[in-house]
Amino acid sequence: MRTLFSLRKRQKVRTTGEAGFTGDVERVDSECVVSAEGFSGDVEREKRGRWFSFPSRGARNHASVSEAGFTLVEMIIAVALFAVVMLIAIGALLSIIDANRKAQALQSVINNLNVALDGMVRTIREGSNYRCGSSSPSNPDCVTSGGTSFYLESHGGSSANPNDDWLYWFAEDERGVGRIYKSEDGTLANGIPITAPEVTIENMTFYVIGARRDTNGDGVTDEFRQPKVMIVIKGTAGAIRSAVTTTFQIQATAVQRVLDI
Repeated sequence: MRTLFSLRKRQKVRTTGEAGFTGDVERVDSECVVSAEGFSGDVEREKRGRWFSFPSRGARNHASVSEAGFTLVEMIIAVALFAVVMLIAIGALLSIIDANRKAQALQSVINNLNVALDGMVRTIREGSNYRCGSSSPSNPDCVTSGGTSFYLESHGGSSANPNDDWLYWFAEDERGVGRIYKSEDGTLANGIPITAPEVTIENMTFYVIGARRDTNGDGVTDEFRQPKVMIVIKGTAGAIRSAVTTTFQIQATAVQRVLDI
């Protein structure tokens, strides 16, 4: 809606625009068109030899848009927050990777122990002529106290040849780490460790039952139980360059497969 006002010379009209403009406009002559919605364009009029310019609404909106954006302080704060969040996230990720690597290393050590124990139990099952403590004891059984070494005749071996005996025992290596050793000629000198250095064996005991057939010493067999060996192992296992260790206690039993009753 537009309203036309006819102004005479030096007649003052007070106008108020939508943007808050308020002032007296003095015209020399002619007419001034005022919109009910405020000034709709640039109006320039001469007053006493001077020019006044009133920006339109579109010009004012364009100026507001051009001033929109982030200040330097806001950008610095945003970058700092992003850096802190990324630092925390990367630290957590590295911790998870390190924990996973240690868990895998510990699992590898435990697998080594299981393989060594399974091989020993399998050899004992397939062997014969069980002896506890020494190669030729007076009593091959050790039911109550147990022993730290165990002799047997391997599968396919001859009981008349002591050099083909197999021997398992527990001892400390040159670094003081307890390990399980195996010898295939019945001597301690040629023994090799079958457990990894990361596995520390604290104690290993063999209990042999039923290996002695004549319990009274009268030459008559009075022990009819099938020979068997019970192995009790206690120790700790830990990964390399890791303070995390796992304590274990394992018990395994092997019964002689060759019928001896």
